[in-house]
Amino acid sequence: MLVVFLHGWGVRTPDYGPLPDRLRAVPGLSIADVWLSQYITYSDSVTMDDLTEAFERARLESFPNQKFACITHSTGGPLAREWAARYTNSSELMTHLVMLAPPNHGSALAQLGKGRISRLASWFEQQEPGAQILNWLELGSRESWRLNLDGLDRSSAGFEFTLAGGAIDAKFYDHLNSYTGEKSSDGVVRTAAANLNYSYVELAQSGGGLVVKNKKRSSPNAFGVVPAVSHSGASMGIVSSPVTAEWVKKCLAVGNDSDYQHVSDELQQLTSQATQAGSMIVVRVTDAIGRPVNDYDLYLTGGPAYSPDALPKGFFIDRQRNQVTPNVLTYYLDHAAFEQSKELGLKIVARPDSGPVSFAPAEFRTDEATVASILRPHETVMLNLRLERTLSPALFLVRRAA
Repeated sequence: MLVVFLHGWGVRTPDYGPLPDRLRAVPGLSIADVWLSQYITYSDSVTMDDLTEAFERARLESFPNQKFACITHSTGGPLAREWAARYTNSSELMTHLVMLAPPNHGSALAQLGKGRISRLASWFEQQEPGAQILNWLELGSRESWRLNLDGLDRSSAGFEFTLAGGAIDAKFYDHLNSYTGEKSSDGVVRTAAANLNYSYVELAQSGGGLVVKNKKRSSPNAFGVVPAVSHSGASMGIVSSPVTAEWVKKCLAVGNDSDYQHVSDELQQLTSQATQAGSMIVVRVTDAIGRPVNDYDLYLTGGPAYSPDALPKGFFIDRQRNQVTPNVLTYYLDHAAFEQSKELGLKIVARPDSGPVSFAPAEFRTDEATVASILRPHETVMLNLRLERTLSPALFLVRRAA
């Protein structure tokens, strides 16, 4: 078996820790060849498309026409998925994709990466922050939305696995930024943002209501929350952990659908032991023909009267608007707070709300069954809201000449 490692964003000198050697030492796993990648993310001119093309070129130069397993850390996961989506023969070549802490739905820290942290790196090391890669990594980015929407109908590889960290390393906690100590995350990536088990719901406005027009569910994907590991670091980092190595061995040993289901069930059992679980809702607001609606207020509602004041206590963890595509808003919720809820809804008030072209308020209400089926622990809901544009009669008038 040939194994390729892909690192994440911001890595200047790739260090995959002891994981490659641990895998080589496994009897019967037949890892004959290990390739350690190195690629540039600290450049504002580099896009994810550039990296996928460069990966393909490197593959053709180094191991053309050979099947391989891919082990990724952090941004390496979306990179491998983008490569698989771009090249039609990828499903025949990549037999296994094992992603460690991948920001498949983005990371709340991407906005910080373009700010304070990356500016410090630029000052002291004359490095650019890699703004276009960070744009991809923002929660609900246009690129991640497209990749995940396409991913509802296909997988990236023969056997896909996602392992997320379930602990925070205090050494990397930033007291000025609460994202580094967020619930149900590894200090960088939320478990819900890593997970490739997710849902897509499209709501279209009809008068004062929002009605379901489309609803999809991803194919089952092996996903596990590994306890006591964080995003990075020599002591707690997911790449350095011997526990992670054991799970990676199990993933690479999968050779058929029955094996895959067995490992998936084991990972599900592991995940059930996590003491915290977040749920993420990525809301994208457009008009009826898909043009972005950037100016709006969105309210989550609950209780029999579907009021913002009746939501369960402690439900809210975070809300972040995408800086590049401001029509996208991401809510992060404590799933445990909703386990006993029977009602969950939303109300949107978009602007302009008067004038020649305007939007009317709209509301959506769920029932208990809908809450349970959509808002799942450690998962993301991609919610596409399509609003009606109201055109004033005065917008265009035709008069018969006297």
